Amino acid sequence: MTRPRTVTVFAPSSLPITYRSHQVITDDLLPGLEITPHAIFQQAGLNL
Repeated sequence: MTRPRTVTVFAPSSLPITYRSHQVITDDLLPGLEITPHAIFQQAGLNL
């Protein structure tokens, strides 16, 4: 069974945003950043 994976991004000037599975994470401070929670967990070897 695959568990849903999420990443929550916190910023001092806004509410936290939770990204799920294949939602692309982007940020104005890091214009070249485009990654998904799925990719983060895969690269970390946590794809249970």
